[in-house]
Amino acid sequence: MSKEILGIYIGETFAAAVRLSGKRIVSFAKCNVSSLEEDIEGGIIKRDVLWEALINKVLREVQGNATEAFVSLEDKEFIYRCFDMPLMNKREIESAVKYEIEKYIPFKIEELSWGYDYTKIAKEKKINLSFVGIKKIVLERYFSLFRGTNIRILSMEPVALGLMRVISFFKFGRKKANFILLDFSPAASYITFFYNNLPIFNRLLGSYDEKDENTVARMIDEVRISVQYFRREFKNYALNKLFIVGGSEMKEMLSSVKKEIDVDSDVIITDKILNIKGAGIEHLKAYGTATSSFIPSKFKPSFVIREEGRGKKDIAVTAPNINYVYLGGIMLIGVVGCIFFYSVLSNKLSLKSYEVRKEIEKMDFPPEVKEKSIDELKKDMDEKENKLDQLKSTLGKIKKIGPLLQSIPEVIPRGMWFSSFSFENNGELMKLSIAGYIFLDSKAEEAKTLDDFIFSLKKNKEISSYFSKVNIISISREDVRGYDCLKFSITLE
Repeated sequence: MSKEILGIYIGETFAAAVRLSGKRIVSFAKCNVSSLEEDIEGGIIKRDVLWEALINKVLREVQGNATEAFVSLEDKEFIYRCFDMPLMNKREIESAVKYEIEKYIPFKIEELSWGYDYTKIAKEKKINLSFVGIKKIVLERYFSLFRGTNIRILSMEPVALGLMRVISFFKFGRKKANFILLDFSPAASYITFFYNNLPIFNRLLGSYDEKDENTVARMIDEVRISVQYFRREFKNYALNKLFIVGGSEMKEMLSSVKKEIDVDSDVIITDKILNIKGAGIEHLKAYGTATSSFIPSKFKPSFVIREEGRGKKDIAVTAPNINYVYLGGIMLIGVVGCIFFYSVLSNKLSLKSYEVRKEIEKMDFPPEVKEKSIDELKKDMDEKENKLDQLKSTLGKIKKIGPLLQSIPEVIPRGMWFSSFSFENNGELMKLSIAGYIFLDSKAEEAKTLDDFIFSLKKNKEISSYFSKVNIISISREDVRGYDCLKFSITLE
């Protein structure tokens, strides 16, 4: 019996899964978030709870005995970069990649889980390198959605890589190494350019309403703009095919797109590949990532969460045999030595005590000190020490929030700014209050950004060492200089 494996695709508002036995799909399922919204209380902080429930539901529907899975995520969660580099060895390439990538990202490369591959061009003495990365905090968040399951996630990858494997596997795309992949899904469509089967450019085209008469025209314009940009910016890369991938319900519209684009094109309908009634583009994407288990691929980066301590070996400690005669001799020598040193030190201490008394007699103390008894002087010293301890404690509290203030800017996402920021510390309870605004392309993005910000606050080691709870005080909409913004207020305790 063939080993079963799962392919899971997490989309904008749903999750889809396929179960494979060998290379064949034996069951598939899709669940929308809306199907669970009535069962779980609303609120932005409940988003992860909702998605965990959704993942569990779709896994129950595909059933089976599979315990391992590959997962594909929306391309927009990843960073795609491509550049040319001179010929060099593998170790030099990796160092150069880190240097090059940090030019293009507004954070440290250590914050990414990433992979790369390249093609050598011997005649020109250079390499074409493709890089794909995802922020570790985002990757960790998706992995956390599976914590309530018994499924081991082998890797997560962008949808485009899974679809590329599928196209290269079938006859119609087997000899096409340089091509464009148009992934058309109404909720989120993407275009990806591949050179030698390596992704070199990826772009989100947006979402489309099937009832909108301008959908086809908008799609054509977006694809044309992307192709023109590619031809202008990547002049050395020749493309010989455009694969337009979509569901059977979109066949007419995709055929219209094919006629209007000035690139040799093929329309790939889900049914043509999966040959399963009722399967949609989302199931093809889940199948695409599952093919990682049996389709060889030039570029197969492994985006996983590394478990702390993995690979470390336990060190065995053994007790030495004890020679009691030898130990007794050492103890005797030690006792004699202690007596000798005590005698010497006692004489030296007596001499030092005498010298100290003489020095004290020579000192000229102030009258307020001379007139006080030893007990009174001790009391004064204790009072001054208490005041000094209070001062040290105050300075310690000021120093203590330094790392916290340094950590806050690291988790502020794009499109967010603060309108107020206050810190309270009454000795027993610390409280941080933050209020601000978010402005992005859509309300959904703004809500997701706030959710990501809250998640980042919880996961940041420095911040979580100060606060164990994050509370949402209020969420509303407000006009800021003519722009409709998401207004929020949260507290950390």
